[in-house]
Amino acid sequence: MVESHPRTVVLIMVDQLVAMWLEVAIRDNIVDLPNFSAMQAQGLTFRNAFTPNPLCAPARASLATGMPTSSHGVSECGYELDPTVPTFMQALQAQGWRTGAFGKLHFLPQVAAVSPDYHPYGFDVTEVSEDPGSEPGWIGCASIIRSTTGLHRRRCG
Repeated sequence: MVESHPRTVVLIMVDQLVAMWLEVAIRDNIVDLPNFSAMQAQGLTFRNAFTPNPLCAPARASLATGMPTSSHGVSECGYELDPTVPTFMQALQAQGWRTGAFGKLHFLPQVAAVSPDYHPYGFDVTEVSEDPGSEPGWIGCASIIRSTTGLHRRRCG
């Protein structure tokens, strides 16, 4: 009999992050990235990146639905993803998975609400920050500040 173990899937989707910033952050000890460092130490590298759309909202909608921009209707930022369009998060929920979203989603126009309800898209738990200044406490604790003298580390506390 094969023992089954609970699985965890973590999907990280960043907004406006060039790969070199992760390399600089690790190399220059700007922020602690233990999981990225561990993956890199085990030989995992990302040499190519692809996106269905160069804009964040349409790209996120395509990732969630598996559809191209022309099918899900989010052609640019500020458009709402129709919550009746099936998402992979809903498919995971249907199979008994617990789902969560943390950070930005942009499935709704940013002006719709500071704390939009993303449960209809297939999330059990959400901690969302769509607009500057509405961040939950875990955002902003470590950031990179670029100045004319280079990169500087800023930490909470």
